Amino acid sequence: MSKETYTERLPEELELLPAAFTAAIRTFMSRHKIDQATLAAMLGVTPGRVSQILSGDANLTLRTLASVAAALDARFEVTLAPHPERTASTVEQGASAVWSTSDGPMFQAGSGAQLGSMSRGFH
Repeated sequence: MSKETYTERLPEELELLPAAFTAAIRTFMSRHKIDQATLAAMLGVTPGRVSQILSGDANLTLRTLASVAAALDARFEVTLAPHPERTASTVEQGASAVWSTSDGPMFQAGSGAQLGSMSRGFH
């Protein structure tokens, strides 16, 4: 990847990543009928802090995400996958990795083609 491509892509990733995490939290809360006040009580923080976390504007640290997951008795599933706009031949040449915490720690590495059939995204 060229420096220009990296510089162009970084702002997009900085916007999309927090949005993906907050969407996953909101979806989980909705499915389990947990409101913001309840999550705040579980975390031992104010409802305002939960609102900040769910806004996607806050700088979400790994500690914050781990705290939310622990409070909800849940785990995040994290996938690092090739960018969807890359061509198949470019993806096959590059290495990729998937790390998931859904059933405990798991790490798999291989070419993009091998990982193409695995689940992608945040659940």
